[in-house]
Amino acid sequence: MISDVGVLKYIIYLRENNIRLYLDDKKIKYKAMDGTSNEFISEFREYIGKNKNQFIKVLKNINDGIELSSIQKSYILGMDTDCELGGTNCAYYIEYSINNIDTVRLEKIINELIFENEGLRCFFVDINKYVIFDTFDKYKIKKLDNNLDYTEIRNLIFNKKYSYYDWPLFDFYVHKDSNIDDRLYFIFNCIVLDAWSASNLIKKIFDRYFFDIYKKSVSTDYSTYKRKESLYLDNLETEEYHKYLSDGMKKYSIPELKYKRDFSEIKKVTFKRVDYEFTVNETKEIFSKLKLLGYTPTMYIAACYARFLAEVSGKESSSIILTMNGRKNIIENENDIIGEFSNIAVLNYKKSGNFCDDLKNIRNSILEILEFIEHDGMESFKYIKQNKLGQIVSPFVLTSVIEEDTTMEGFVTENYSISKTPQVIIDHHIRLIRNSMVISWDYVEELFEKEYIETLFNNYIKLLHNMKLNIL
Repeated sequence: MISDVGVLKYIIYLRENNIRLYLDDKKIKYKAMDGTSNEFISEFREYIGKNKNQFIKVLKNINDGIELSSIQKSYILGMDTDCELGGTNCAYYIEYSINNIDTVRLEKIINELIFENEGLRCFFVDINKYVIFDTFDKYKIKKLDNNLDYTEIRNLIFNKKYSYYDWPLFDFYVHKDSNIDDRLYFIFNCIVLDAWSASNLIKKIFDRYFFDIYKKSVSTDYSTYKRKESLYLDNLETEEYHKYLSDGMKKYSIPELKYKRDFSEIKKVTFKRVDYEFTVNETKEIFSKLKLLGYTPTMYIAACYARFLAEVSGKESSSIILTMNGRKNIIENENDIIGEFSNIAVLNYKKSGNFCDDLKNIRNSILEILEFIEHDGMESFKYIKQNKLGQIVSPFVLTSVIEEDTTMEGFVTENYSISKTPQVIIDHHIRLIRNSMVISWDYVEELFEKEYIETLFNNYIKLLHNMKLNIL
């Protein structure tokens, strides 16, 4: 008996050999291209015959599969090298230092969580549909060669390119080191996990590993949520939302930086990170003052980022893409579910008299965005693209995940993290690490002179500090 994942991978293998399996009244049938050898046909028919019931179950599951969200489809399309700055996965990589990692215990916990969470058991059968399977071969943590240095490891893991029909679309690696703490490496494809879910997953892993704290998930939550969401979206009134998009996207303004190459010349993208960490006291001071004035840290950073991009572009306006937590209140415990729930929104900025006015305008814009958060933000691009198929239209992104710090003082230290996203030039992340606000840019290395991007980032940090004085 093979696992559901084994069946799914075999179905993909046959598809790659121009053979498609399908169900016809509970009978397994196939279509083969002319020229397929009789020997090959005989082999796969024998193999399927030995596992007939399981193939029937999985093929039925495929027929009843869940439709991908618009943002998941965009991640798959972005893997196409014909897209400007495409040809890469949308992925996030994190590395941690942990004393003397018990790989066996950690592996057991990861497998428990895969079993408990449907979002970790998604298999993408094509660009429109995925299935959630029941059985899988035991996931094994990958152990790294002790002779590799940390730069080699980072490049090895981060540059790995997943096919969308791989499973799993996340990986854990352990590197044992006799001289310093061991390293745990985690990479996930954003097609299966959003930033909030990834933080939730890491917290569950660390809670179990260090403290034996078990909060068991209900296995069917993710599929229940996704099917209810589909019905919910079908019943949403969209007229007002599309009027909002039609009016708002007329203000859309792409910032213009100094690039050393045309987008069309770049066939392979490499992402690098620059970052800056505010002190704990600075973070507390900023957060407290913002709360007192009725602003969130995301509003503050968004105002600074949009203002900065407008200034370096020599413009009065700029537009950025906000990555949003798109969970809808349609199931009891939606915030605990692990999966992909991302939504996006376009934030348009126009310079006003002073930063306080900018901040107020950004807050009003974000509050207006939140009125439409239940709608599909990818609809924005229908009004922006105007037949610009494959061209860059949303290159500057802001992702804020500051609700929770997943590191655990005395147990875990986050050493490094970085993301990559097709058709994005700079992905600006805001995170809370060890109670400090960390600002980072993940940027396409091929587009910038190193000195230019570092100067740009340093000037942005200066702006953050200067604007901080305006609110304190």
